[in-house]
Amino acid sequence: MVQNYPDLVGLYTAWKEQAAPHRGEIKKFELGLICTKWLLSTRDQMLTPEHVKEFNEWVLARHPELKEESHDAEPENAGDVTTNEVQNSEENEPEHESPIPSTSAGQPEKKPTVISVPTCPVGHHYLGFGVLGIPAWKKRIGKELSRLHADLPEGIFVITYEDRFDLLSAIITGPTMTPYEATPFLFDIHFPDQYPVAPPLVHYKAFSEEQLNPNLYQAGKVCTSLLGTWDGVGVEKWDSQKSNLVQVLVSIQGLILVPEPFFNEAGYEERKILPGSTDNSKRYNETAMINSLHYLIKIYNSGPREMIDVIRGEVREKWPMLRAEIDSWLAGTEQPGFPTLMSKGFQITLGRMKQRIDEMLAA
Repeated sequence: MVQNYPDLVGLYTAWKEQAAPHRGEIKKFELGLICTKWLLSTRDQMLTPEHVKEFNEWVLARHPELKEESHDAEPENAGDVTTNEVQNSEENEPEHESPIPSTSAGQPEKKPTVISVPTCPVGHHYLGFGVLGIPAWKKRIGKELSRLHADLPEGIFVITYEDRFDLLSAIITGPTMTPYEATPFLFDIHFPDQYPVAPPLVHYKAFSEEQLNPNLYQAGKVCTSLLGTWDGVGVEKWDSQKSNLVQVLVSIQGLILVPEPFFNEAGYEERKILPGSTDNSKRYNETAMINSLHYLIKIYNSGPREMIDVIRGEVREKWPMLRAEIDSWLAGTEQPGFPTLMSKGFQITLGRMKQRIDEMLAA
């Protein structure tokens, strides 16, 4: 009987209290896996498949309405997370992200960086891609989702879709001290059947009229060594045993959205010492920043409905600092944190862009 396992009884109590306000979300997930997530979070012991199944039945006996609502649940398979599999995982993490938010007592609620929505939008670049959905593949993706919850750095958000386990979208806000500061950039992601032997597929959603980075193509290609779309000496390649999606997203944020993107082009790093290269980089930065602000305006007004709150929240949070920086640049009291010529044309256009964004946010 479940009563013979005091940890399970305590787990049930905690689950019941925290799940009550989120019943609508929980009905779409397998109850056994949720319970497994909670027990694993204690780090004290593991659940065997038999215990998961028994616990699942015990909960359903007390909440028959969940059994009626959870038409997608498969209790007999809910215990696929075995002790050995969990112990062999890199971080001893559960396979699925929990739909139950938790906040430490007395701590302010952290802004969520992984957001789950019911349906993948029709505009997702990989919506038409099919998958086999074999268990090992789903198991690895489950670990990726857990890692996203734990390890995403500031300025990166991921949207998951309940109806498509293989599809994600990511919003990466341009870092400070770069031409891309405060702009939320959007990417669509797909885990192919060959994952993790093959890297994920990543598509850049271009909201600017012109290319703003050598590694981000208007057609959607993202050039980075981890994705196998860029090659170079000493670069990091995809490793099926070690590489993960968090590394891919961080590489886009830290290695593509950089202070001097002109030198991202293959072979251009060596050109830094050549005459004229520094000025070329500065001119590129001026164009990149104007295009980045165009991107900001368009995605703020026309971004996908499923993630518009995140997009607008990032812009409203980050714009005041960038606005103050722009004022200081135009006044000549400070220089940008990235190389520019501060040409007259750049200053005039930058002032106009600042006014457009101010008016947009005030509307």
